[in-house]
Amino acid sequence: MLSPTSARAWFKITGDGTRVEQLRKRLSRSPRMIYRLKQFLTEERGQDMVEYSLLLVLIGTVVLIYLTGMGLNLASLLQQIGAKLELMSHSMS
Repeated sequence: MLSPTSARAWFKITGDGTRVEQLRKRLSRSPRMIYRLKQFLTEERGQDMVEYSLLLVLIGTVVLIYLTGMGLNLASLLQQIGAKLELMSHSMS
């Protein structure tokens, strides 16, 4: 969680000086904007959604890799079964 002082320190570190000064001027004019910026930097409500979506992407990637490898094995297995069935059908005729 970012405190307002760490948020100010972050703004000082990033970007060039003119943009930081422009932002400071805009924020000093509007208390409502300051409130919303503080609320945005300290709010953690959407964090769970991002974590769950990243976890789902990771699980999906693992499943996709596993099924791709499994699909290749399954294809060769089915080809072997088909070849044996074909041999059996030729031997019966």
